[in-house]
Amino acid sequence: MDEPSRAAGRSAIPWGFVGMIVLVALTERFVGRHPATFSGMQSNSWRFSAEAVARCPRDLDVLCLGDSQVKVGVLPRVLEAKLGGRACNLAAFGGQAPSSFFLLRRILESGARPRAVVVDFDPNLLAVSPRSSAPFWGELVDAHDAAELAWNARDLALANQGALAWALPSFKGRSEIRAHILAILRRQSDPGAEERRATLRNWSANGGAHVASRANAPRPVVDTRVGPAKTWRPNRANALYLERFLHLARVHDIAVYWLIPPKSAEWQLRREHLGSDVAFAALVRSHQEQYSNLVVIDGRTAGYAEDCFLDPTHLNRRGAMEFSAAVAEIIAGGQPSSQASLRWVALPAFQGRDAGPVVEDLAESRLALRALSATR
Repeated sequence: MDEPSRAAGRSAIPWGFVGMIVLVALTERFVGRHPATFSGMQSNSWRFSAEAVARCPRDLDVLCLGDSQVKVGVLPRVLEAKLGGRACNLAAFGGQAPSSFFLLRRILESGARPRAVVVDFDPNLLAVSPRSSAPFWGELVDAHDAAELAWNARDLALANQGALAWALPSFKGRSEIRAHILAILRRQSDPGAEERRATLRNWSANGGAHVASRANAPRPVVDTRVGPAKTWRPNRANALYLERFLHLARVHDIAVYWLIPPKSAEWQLRREHLGSDVAFAALVRSHQEQYSNLVVIDGRTAGYAEDCFLDPTHLNRRGAMEFSAAVAEIIAGGQPSSQASLRWVALPAFQGRDAGPVVEDLAESRLALRALSATR
């Protein structure tokens, strides 16, 4: 065989391309085996909720679902102290109606039968497509549920992005991976490692809730001037899964407490000026009239003090303690009334009470980890 023929034979297999594929596979495998290290807080919260289903007690009394406002605002330890039963919080940062439905269905399939579900459906998250959470669905759903969601959303892009996030763990953690690489090149420690460990400890210590420190961070100023008129409506897929969620709870005779959490005064005023608050309330009322097991807890006029908020829409430790106690007292009132008007309950006005069971806020989680590290 002449020399040109040997060269052609050697180049028949693209070893460079094969090597690249192997390198990508090994990298994805490494990232996939260390999900908490290479994921942001939102991704970690979705995975934590999915994994916590197996840890929730079968004699569960109250299940908390929804998005960040329930994640930071409803504390299982307070519910347990007030109600005497078991509670857990599976809400996720950025959680949408489909995520709450899938988690409720999974809890029921596990054999648990909560007597009450506490949930919120933020109007902003109801209005946007599930595609906005595409990198995180792979943390929560299996292939069947992912295909079902994409089909019901009539969204091929959601299916493609969901499959990509599922197949490539690095897809959802690109910014964290970039930060790791930069830290290594600069010979620095991982800048987000302590915060990730503290956050995961905080969720574990508080039954899934994220207890934000009482000390306030600077809050952005909210422009309360009247803005352009806008018609609010839920995304089609979210509306479908909201209906399925309520139906599933009714079939299993579970009381649903739909929370409209308190917001800062300027944020609430802005929503009223924009007109979205009226449209959202109309949607809530339509479901509340349809489902006799649905109680609405309306916190829009509760007047929570400014030092109860971490930011305009999220409660800190002080606000969460009071809000959780008030929600527990409403649940303790008994089964929902047959009259729709009696199932729309105004959250009691803010009283400033801070006594209750011991909870660990995020600042305390950081200190506990530092003390443990120093001991080691």
